[in-house]
Parts: sequence; structure tokens; C-alpha cells
Amino acid sequence: MNKKQNVNFYNVNKHVDLKVKQDILRFHNKGNILIDNQFVPSLCFPPLPITVLQDLEGHDTEISPFHHESIPCTSTQNISIRRNRSASEFAATKIDFSILQTLLNESFAADDALRRPYPSGGALYTIEVLCCIFNEKLHESPVSGIYHYRSNLKKLQLLRETPSEEIIQRVLHAEPEKSREANFIFIYMINLPKAIVKYRYRGYRLAWMEVGAMFMQADLVAKELGLKNRLSSSFNDFEITKFAQLDSHSFIPAVVQLFGT
Repeated sequence: MNKKQNVNFYNVNKHVDLKVKQDILRFHNKGNILIDNQFVPSLCFPPLPITVLQDLEGHDTEISPFHHESIPCTSTQNISIRRNRSASEFAATKIDFSILQTLLNESFAADDALRRPYPSGGALYTIEVLCCIFNEKLHESPVSGIYHYRSNLKKLQLLRETPSEEIIQRVLHAEPEKSREANFIFIYMINLPKAIVKYRYRGYRLAWMEVGAMFMQADLVAKELGLKNRLSSSFNDFEITKFAQLDSHSFIPAVVQLFGT
């Protein structure tokens, strides 16, 4: 295949500084979470008093207490671009598979110059989009499973055929019941060797910036298509990577984005 179609993953990986990769993985894994599957799904975080949480949630922060001068900001124009609030539930209805195709292409597809509709450090495009398709929730859909979206080819490549219920149990098992009616989901995977081969430790930071740009781009396109969405980080990294049959030393799940109506 030519450059426009494919880059050899192993050719990239052999140029990676292994110490940089190991350092980043050790640091990253400190932020991984454990979800108890035997009992009530729970995220293992230290509890905070409700009063502390109330002081934190939604409040502005004064980062310079010695400067009190302020200039009011007023809006003089009506701007139509505005994201919706995160969806708390989805309707149990089917949508056309073509809507998913449009969302993928308009959010992530490369143009003729191999540039995509979101920023990426050094134009490396270090995030892989995995699409989990629920066959029974899409009209004229391919089989249920995990697919890799190829931005240059504008194609979905099947990684693993698996029933929708298994995907929901493995990927969304810590999500509220009403969120599980999503029509499909995206998993944003950091391609770690590609992220750090050029910029080393800085590349890890750039990869997270890229993830944010991608899910915001998908958010705005989804709104145009009449879809709602929500983000989730309620998963265990190793479980997600293993389920997708990817190498956990090279691919890091960053966030899951659920879409529906």
C-alpha cells in the first residue's frame, strides 16, 4: 500500500525509545481504575465529603486573589455553534447506518492533502478511532462488532465480530442503564508508539490534546445529524484493550463516546 493508505505500525515501533514508552506507561497506569464486576459496579476513588464536592462542582476559580479589577464581557453577536449538554439517556430506536458513516467521515476523514478536520501535533494523527456497531440498532448495518475507522481510506475494517450485548457488558458495564441504549459508540485509542516516536514525552501530552479535539469535532457533527452523545471514562484500560484484541503496551484507551437519539 502507498502512504495515503497505510503506515506500517511495526516500522514506527522500532524507532521508539523504550525507556520513554515504559515511563509513560507507568505514569499512565496510575490513573487506571478498577471496576468491581462481581458486585455493584463501582469506581475505586477515595471518597470526598459532600461539602467539598459542592464547593468544587461548577464553580469558578479565583487564581489571582490580589487582583480584583475585571472587565465585563458582553455578547454582541448570536453564534449558532453550540454543543448540547451530555446526554443522560438514549431512546431505544433504530437509525440509518448512513448516519454513522457520515459522522465518521465528517469528523475524522482526511482530505487529499492527508489533513484531517482536527489539529494534531506534527500532523502525526496519533489517535485510532474504534467504532462499536450494534447491528440491531442500525438499519442496513454490518455485523455487530468492533471496527477500526481508516481516515485516509474512509473505510471501516472489522477487528472483532462480537454480539452487541457482549460489547455493552464489556465496554459500558459501569454506565447507567439508560445510557446503554446508544446506537453505536466510539473508542478513542492513543497509538502510543506513533505518539512518542517524534516528540517523546511531549507527544503523550499532544495525544491527549488531539483526543479532546476529536471528540469535540464529533460532538458538533453529531448535533448537525440530530444525534445526542455522552463521554465516558468508566472503564478499565486493560479490559478494553484486551477486548479489542490490541497490545496494551502500545494502545491506550482514552475515552468512550456514546451516540444515540
